[in-house]
Amino acid sequence: MLGSKAKEGQMKNRDARAMPVHRDEDSPLSFAAAEQSRQALAMVRAAIDRQDVMLAYQPVIQTCRPDRPAFYEGLIRVLDDRGRIIPAKEFINAIERTEVGRKLDCLSLELGLKALLGQPDLRLAINMSARSIGYAPWTKVLNRGLAVHTHRFAGAKQPRIDLTEQPRILVGRPAEHHAVNVLKMRLAGI
Repeated sequence: MLGSKAKEGQMKNRDARAMPVHRDEDSPLSFAAAEQSRQALAMVRAAIDRQDVMLAYQPVIQTCRPDRPAFYEGLIRVLDDRGRIIPAKEFINAIERTEVGRKLDCLSLELGLKALLGQPDLRLAINMSARSIGYAPWTKVLNRGLAVHTHRFAGAKQPRIDLTEQPRILVGRPAEHHAVNVLKMRLAGI
């Protein structure tokens, strides 16, 4: 038979096990934030599947020539089903290492190449992940664009499109491989 102290100890242990432990991630606010993030990712996937994206063109000005842009930076924008821009901060970190990120980069490249068809004098930098280089669908978009654009830009002294990425994305990827791919793109005239 257990003494009163032992029974009291068992009761406390049982009560402690039965009571839920509340951590920060279990709070209603944290739950709502996580749910909003899940919904944003679902909206992004659906928008990319619908190809409901656009490029926003940010002019880049040189201090020595402030009268005109040196080039434009093409920033991909993903639209929800009502045509509103989904803020990139809501999803970019979650998709940059995934197939969804690769598809978004394919769309970025495709839109940039289409912009060049409409305005051959345009100089454009497209932000994308270095992980997309070598991704078969991305390479297909690039090769298709090269076939269309090569004759238009033959003899061009400056590349008309630069593919740029976040430096942190190069982690784990040999820099030489990346540099060779960028050089091939520049030599191809885009």
